[in-house]
Amino acid sequence: MHDLRADLRSFLRTCTRWPGLSAAVMGILALGIAATVVVYGLVDALVLDPFPYPQSERLVVVGSEMPRTGRELGFFERLSAPEIEELRQRSRTLGRFLPFDLNSVRVQGEDFPVRLFALFTWRDPFEALGVAPHLGRGFAAEELESDGAAAVVSYELWQSFYGGDPKVLGSILVADGVAYTVIGVAPPASSVYGADLWLPLRARVAHLPREQRHFNLLARMAPGADLSTVNAELAALAGASEAALPEVEEYENWRLEATTWGRFNAFAYEDEAALALGAMILMLLLVSANVANLLMTRAASRREEISVRRALGASTGSIVRQVLVESFLFTVSGGVLGWVLASWGLGVALAWLPAHLRPPAEMAAFDGSTYLVAAAATVVTALILGLPPAWHLGRHRLRFGLGTAGRASEGRGARRAHRLMVIAQVAAAAVLLSGAAAVLSAWLQLAHQDPGFPADRLLSMRLSLPAEEYEGEAVPRFFERLQQEVASLPGVQGASVATQVAPNTFFSSELRLEGELPDGASPRLFHTVVGDGYFQALGLKLLRGRVLDDRDRSRGPCALVLNELAADRYFPSGEELGSRARVLGSRFDSGWCEVVGVVAAVRNQGPGQPAAPEIYTSHRQAGGRYNQMFLVVRSAGEPADLVAAIRSAVVNLDAQQPVYAITTGEGAIASQLASRRITAQLLAAFALVAVLLAALGIYGVVAYGVARRQREMGLRLALGADPGRVAALVIGESLLTVGIGLALGLVGGFALTRLLQTQLAALAELDPSLLLVPVACLTLAAVLAAALPARRAGRVPPAEVLRQL
Repeated sequence: MHDLRADLRSFLRTCTRWPGLSAAVMGILALGIAATVVVYGLVDALVLDPFPYPQSERLVVVGSEMPRTGRELGFFERLSAPEIEELRQRSRTLGRFLPFDLNSVRVQGEDFPVRLFALFTWRDPFEALGVAPHLGRGFAAEELESDGAAAVVSYELWQSFYGGDPKVLGSILVADGVAYTVIGVAPPASSVYGADLWLPLRARVAHLPREQRHFNLLARMAPGADLSTVNAELAALAGASEAALPEVEEYENWRLEATTWGRFNAFAYEDEAALALGAMILMLLLVSANVANLLMTRAASRREEISVRRALGASTGSIVRQVLVESFLFTVSGGVLGWVLASWGLGVALAWLPAHLRPPAEMAAFDGSTYLVAAAATVVTALILGLPPAWHLGRHRLRFGLGTAGRASEGRGARRAHRLMVIAQVAAAAVLLSGAAAVLSAWLQLAHQDPGFPADRLLSMRLSLPAEEYEGEAVPRFFERLQQEVASLPGVQGASVATQVAPNTFFSSELRLEGELPDGASPRLFHTVVGDGYFQALGLKLLRGRVLDDRDRSRGPCALVLNELAADRYFPSGEELGSRARVLGSRFDSGWCEVVGVVAAVRNQGPGQPAAPEIYTSHRQAGGRYNQMFLVVRSAGEPADLVAAIRSAVVNLDAQQPVYAITTGEGAIASQLASRRITAQLLAAFALVAVLLAALGIYGVVAYGVARRQREMGLRLALGADPGRVAALVIGESLLTVGIGLALGLVGGFALTRLLQTQLAALAELDPSLLLVPVACLTLAAVLAAALPARRAGRVPPAEVLRQL
């Protein structure tokens, strides 16, 4: 205990004696640990544990693949209600099922109607999710029947729509004309897909058709089961259904598969998260190496003190322990300050994230794993900081201090250790710069990639007509009138409607052609139902034939337009015009349609993804089945300026119809690139800090070396050396050290970029010249960092040095 108190007093004396160095050490450590905590906290909330459900790793989502219809493996809207019920009754490895459909409902707001996102289910969500209601209760069995009229609201909706009023229980919520009694409030951050409401499915499950596959399924793994046993059972159940129902063509080679709910939702961000964590680790190593260099510099200046202590009988162990304790106290002090900075930095980081990527505050709050990471980072940093100076002072001999204090040049071992630290910093900075340059270049390429249509001055918004008020021919009539009203507005160059708009294309249908298909199977293609003028409003070029227009009436011959990829793949002879095809979707069978035109292909799934085959049919010929449509508007000026006028046009047609999902074409593309943009910006920020830290390390080593070699520099000048050559010598020595670090860093940077190329498709055409970025940046940083000490070395007064000899 006495030794520890002595070490603590020594630490306080160090802080008092070298206040500038101590502040620099603690400040750099605080920034490094704060960045570590914030980055890990965000990655944990978005990827590692995106849903705070109990035993969330045992919550799975079930998907399916139907090769017969070209439906690849997917986990979103891939099952029908009868299939889910059969799984629930037959499965032994899954339990506590949560089947659901997602849709929007119209609810009256304070000023005008709004659209809320609703989850429709015939099971109690709280049971499957393993959470308890924040207020009230979940659904009773009788409320889950087809005439159930109970509702559970999300915590977020309760706060925003009801002001957090606990009297919400028992209130009436009218959604799409149906009066629901609010019976519960879900706990914070428990929403599924951001649903505002949980409602009973108002349909008899037993009466729903097998081919209506737009349901999702969450379930809990049974005790003793794991993902491999679940998937083995699902494969057996899919095979049994194929054998028992040979008349269902889609079941040919049908495959069911489960994955964890967390992995399914975090899959899109895993690469970005790995990059961020890797950059975080490199940054922490850079911080540690930089501070270790500062502490070694301080340790070298204490050689006289250590010599005196050794002469008085101090053991090597006590000296090493003192250095380690001081390093640990420095690190803990910096860690505590870093934690304070992280608490503030988390709010800044959340505000920096786009809204659709921003996790709820409850999910992003620091939890046990974040505390463990912060503690581990502190301990590892303390060891990295303490071991080099402890090793240096522990091997220090008595003869190096007594009688030579203040005059001896720095030992070779200490100089070598300093240079190794600088080499490590430069290498790590080069790796970070290489990765940042690669990711930033890829993001810029994607941001400027041609989407296949002019995204500027394009506006889209969604309308959902309630089936109770609009059915059959009333649906296309409403959208035709709306299209005409909007097209007549000042500043509108074109307007139309569509079931989906690139770059967010999801809906698909099966395409059957007369005769044998080239690949021998009926493919599943993206299928967009559009109104007149859609291709003109979107800016799609007509290649052959004609587009869909008023000639395509509801009772006339069915017309079909292909994009060029679909035409080339399924009509390789180029004779697609006049051919007949049949579109089979989950909602309708079009009958035989005539191919009337071919249009250019667009990147229908966004930047970085290749364009896919797509077919288009007229909304007039859909029989009023598509009551949810996007209004697509081409503006002459700023698209956002038209929103108010378009709202008024909708109100004039039906005051109860809200518009939602309002976005511009450029905004939709930017939203898809948001995670990559954030990763590029984060890596660029880390790389900038890495260059600054490397420059600081180079400056510290060169400045200390010049101070320790003052006698040598003075003798050189006294013997007639040119001051410029002395300064050049100092800069040259620093560049030699930097060059070694750069060589090692470029090897690591090349390996990193090759790894990124295998993981990120956007880096497939990476320009090797990007590796020149770290060379240029770090060489410039080294010259600037060494210039001031070198200038000082060239001005050492020779006479003063000679007097000290």
